[in-house]
Amino acid sequence: VKIEISRKYVLACLLLAAAITNFSGTDETASGTINSRCSEIIYLAAVSKYIAKQTETGRNLIHKLQTYATAWQLAVVQTTDKQLKPGYGTLSAYAMIQHKKHAEELKRRQEASQRAQRILSERIGYIEALYRRPTLTAGGAAHANGDGGYNAKCTFTLTQSGSTRDTCDLRKATDTGVESTAFNWEAATKIKLLKLSTTPPRLPQVAAQGKGAQASVDTATGGTRCDASGSEGSNALKVTLGSVAGYTGLTAEQTSMYASDDMAKGCATVEQPDTKTASYNSKVARAICEFLATPPPSPTNPENWNPETLLQPSGVVNSVHQLLNCDRKVHKRRCNTKGRRHKNSTQKIIRFGQRWQKD
Repeated sequence: VKIEISRKYVLACLLLAAAITNFSGTDETASGTINSRCSEIIYLAAVSKYIAKQTETGRNLIHKLQTYATAWQLAVVQTTDKQLKPGYGTLSAYAMIQHKKHAEELKRRQEASQRAQRILSERIGYIEALYRRPTLTAGGAAHANGDGGYNAKCTFTLTQSGSTRDTCDLRKATDTGVESTAFNWEAATKIKLLKLSTTPPRLPQVAAQGKGAQASVDTATGGTRCDASGSEGSNALKVTLGSVAGYTGLTAEQTSMYASDDMAKGCATVEQPDTKTASYNSKVARAICEFLATPPPSPTNPENWNPETLLQPSGVVNSVHQLLNCDRKVHKRRCNTKGRRHKNSTQKIIRFGQRWQKD
């Protein structure tokens, strides 16, 4: 009895652990590399490359369907073989139907891609603003003159460092992940991103030193001196920048892409989405999820069409009926006759094409 209770207890614990694990979701692997502003930029650039590449899926075959549809339609006009005309017409109609269907799928995929790319680009802009390091230049400063007082002509200018995309090693960003860490979109329900509301900008401390001895002004490290010619000891000013916030050691937080971390429930909602910018992690996660949830087109290569498959109800038979606009209840005999003619002709054309390719 004790052994049986123990087994049941262990089984219950295992089931509970599995449920908790499933509820907690799965992190996107490559986002685990984020520990700084720069590493997030690299990650977002990699996601952008991935989306751009995936958007191309099926494009060439969709174009090929249109090309074949046109070619078969021309064959209808040019062939003198009355037995082949119906087949060419059927294949042209079927190819156009497939082209239209998959072209619409590609359009939806492209629209989701454009939305995601826009959000990712906006997000990178926010990170760049938090990454750039201010530097100090003398600008057009003039010396401080007068009776030992301060003069507005002695000015200094704060500038920011160059573009972050140039200073971060974007070679680490690929369309498959970050360096050797690959994306796992098939299983991932969460991504990790920096929480921008608590990520400080890299602003330095600013210190000023004025009207001291000349030596104290000249020898201080990292300073820029503005002095009065001939009376440097009494009229001198130096502005220095202190330490700048570090760029590593930050911790990214989990953000759910799917509702309840369950892909079957669709993308997680964003409260008042029109008021949210890409500075909100939920907005970025939603944009990525919407792209992933938009299925890619899956056209088949017309060169590989199987006549036996096309003649099934789900294949070219439907195209025959659409082509003939048949009402089988009213014109059953005529539709059946024309349908057989089209199917036989189609089968003959495709099988001839397959033999020709092998030869």
